[in-house]
Amino acid sequence: MGHTPSAKKRAKTYLKQRARNRDNRATMKDEKKELLAAIGKKDKAAIEVAVREYHSALDKAAKKGTIKQNQATRKKTRALAAVKKAMA
Repeated sequence: MGHTPSAKKRAKTYLKQRARNRDNRATMKDEKKELLAAIGKKDKAAIEVAVREYHSALDKAAKKGTIKQNQATRKKTRALAAVKKAMA
């Protein structure tokens, strides 16, 4: 814990930021699991919804700074490639 008032305040800010990042990562993981489950079933409608939700979660995480934009783009591209491969 910091000694100065500004260091104490910054420590509180880090805790809030860490909680937000953990929530965003958990959401991304959940959406990815749903997408992989839909790909496993090969249900086209479910895949479309899952891809949309996964992309949304990635974009929100990138916007909040949990992950970088390039990482979000890379994950979206790989997800679409997996869908394309499963549907072929």
